[in-house]
Amino acid sequence: MPEGMRSMAFSPAGTALVTLVALCIVLAPARLAAQTNTVSESRYLLIFDTSLAMKRRLDNIQRVAGDLISSGMNGQMRAGDTLGVWTFNETLHAGNLPLMRWTPDRRIALASRVTEFVRTQKFERVSSLVSVMPSVERVVTNSSKLTVLIFSDGVGKLSGTPYDVEINAAYEPFRENQKQERMPFVTVLRVKDRAYLGYAVTPSPWAVEFPKFPPDPVVVAPKVEPKPQPKPVVPPLIVIGKKDTNTAPAAQLPQPGTETRPEPPPGLTEAEKAFAKLAAEQGVALPAGFGEKSVAAATNPPPNQPAGGPTEQIKPLPAVETQKPAPSPSATTNAAAKSEATPAPASTSIRVEAKTNDSPLSASTTSPEVQAVVVPVDKHSSRMLLIAGGVSLLAVALGVVYALMRRRHRAHVSLITSSMDRRNR
Repeated sequence: MPEGMRSMAFSPAGTALVTLVALCIVLAPARLAAQTNTVSESRYLLIFDTSLAMKRRLDNIQRVAGDLISSGMNGQMRAGDTLGVWTFNETLHAGNLPLMRWTPDRRIALASRVTEFVRTQKFERVSSLVSVMPSVERVVTNSSKLTVLIFSDGVGKLSGTPYDVEINAAYEPFRENQKQERMPFVTVLRVKDRAYLGYAVTPSPWAVEFPKFPPDPVVVAPKVEPKPQPKPVVPPLIVIGKKDTNTAPAAQLPQPGTETRPEPPPGLTEAEKAFAKLAAEQGVALPAGFGEKSVAAATNPPPNQPAGGPTEQIKPLPAVETQKPAPSPSATTNAAAKSEATPAPASTSIRVEAKTNDSPLSASTTSPEVQAVVVPVDKHSSRMLLIAGGVSLLAVALGVVYALMRRRHRAHVSLITSSMDRRNR
């Protein structure tokens, strides 16, 4: 090896070039066999007869093939289906047009590409299907769903399929007519799961017929019961705070025209009730503590007596007999006059109600039973009562002293002096 070639072979650039050449050598046969060995879910293979006898039918071949591809094989194709193109005369020419995938948005472009490819082929020699069918058999064994369309003049005999006799017999009635009209025959073979399913022979320009594929088995997915999801454990809600102890109802303001006058509390005396009524009419507030003692006395009976029962009967103490001097008529008169002149107190702190039995008192009765109700009054009234009582006692004492002094003075005057005084008069 020359020195320059040796250095190039071991350099990085030389190594990359050698690797690229090796890849091209390996991929070239794979590209030729791509249309025959690739497994697809649904494949369509178009095989065109390019013998010299078919040259006069080229325009109709392009028209029929273009209509089939653009219409998706009359609605048979689905997006993603593969489309391969072969040509043959005496020999088979496969792989000259790369494998294509059909989609609805590319259907017009694919139809133009295939028809243009057919137009550029050399129509020469004679047709021979014997060279075609062995390659078709290899595609059949590698396909789960395959549709083969053969465009021919119907002169060559088809062999290698389960329907050879039927297909060759279908050519006979229309062979001369198709030659005069320059129309091709379209032979359709359908394969399902690596086995022939059916065939159809259509003389153009009739619509091409396609044997129907059996419906795909419906795979029912096992029903999976959803597993019960555990309920999330939510921690208890804890509220930290102080309880509102203010349970007093909200104050409601009186509406206009609905004012009610306050009723005097029960247990008041007649005078206190009258005073409370007058204060309510004048809109004057009652003094603090008004009527509390009277209400307490009326609503709280003595401990030994239940509430609402009869009043306690108080027996008076037996009277103590004392020897009192008989007052003189004049002293009694003066004392009565002075007592009448002295005004009685305005109010008293004790109200005594005497209630005697229905039966008349007898001589043997010492004293009647008296019911007493004590009505407490305020301190001011008690003070006035004490002052009035002291003044009354003082007046009575003075009257008694005066009467006694006059009586003693009269006792010391003699009868003679009295008679002399009468004479002088």
